[in-house]
Amino acid sequence: RSQLKRCKAPSLSKSLKGYVSLLKNNRNYRLYLLSHLCQHAGDATVNIATLLSVEHLDPGSGTAVSVVIMCKVIPEIFVTPIGGIIADTFDRRKAMIVLDGLGALAAINFVFAHRSDNVYGLYVAVIIRGFISSVYHPVTTSITPMMVPDPEDLKRTNTLSGIVWSLMFIFGGVFGGFLAASLGVGACFSFDSFSYILSVILMSKVQGTYNPSEQKTIESIFDIKTKDSTNKTILQRIKGLLRRCLNSIWQSAVMTKELVQYLVTCGFGMLIF
Repeated sequence: RSQLKRCKAPSLSKSLKGYVSLLKNNRNYRLYLLSHLCQHAGDATVNIATLLSVEHLDPGSGTAVSVVIMCKVIPEIFVTPIGGIIADTFDRRKAMIVLDGLGALAAINFVFAHRSDNVYGLYVAVIIRGFISSVYHPVTTSITPMMVPDPEDLKRTNTLSGIVWSLMFIFGGVFGGFLAASLGVGACFSFDSFSYILSVILMSKVQGTYNPSEQKTIESIFDIKTKDSTNKTILQRIKGLLRRCLNSIWQSAVMTKELVQYLVTCGFGMLIF
């Protein structure tokens, strides 16, 4: 038993050193992770604020709440492929900066809709933000392999992204509910806009170019690094088709996870409010 403890301790210490080394030595990824944290924090607060705003604009209406959820989810189903096209065509860092800027502007629509007591304006604001978020997700997830080319460090980035997601999953809704109860719903929308602006600042400090045409990387957990080849065997074509199918299933699973996160996060926030 003592030998087992001695074996586990160095392994855990080595693992932690790997994470510390990644965050310490890779400045670009460190800035990206902070940007990722800001984006999730803004999502959590605006989700709470949206439901509270619906209750204020159309009290006791279950239909209004259902429409808000549909306005959020439907763009994720139909617009996410467009985000994949953008990620495969343009510089991903610049695309993130542009989308963050659009997200900051889109948050203003929520403020106008809430102050003007216009529930339909709120629906439009949710749809616009849903479009931006749906395009944003493929871009922000596909830039990580370009920042972290080492396979072992790339595995660590998946863990760190999961930690950030889990923290916002639990505490984001609580913070959103506390902010709404203390300063009002408008403060949540303002914080969302601020989080996007902060993300723009962080990503603008990231150095290098992230054009996918100049660098071939792993795009998902099912991709394998391969060299471009004009002459592909039938087996290679079948493998490529299977990989694309698995990627589609993976994207569907990601969207389902985000829907569950949205509902549970809103539940935490409503309890605080």
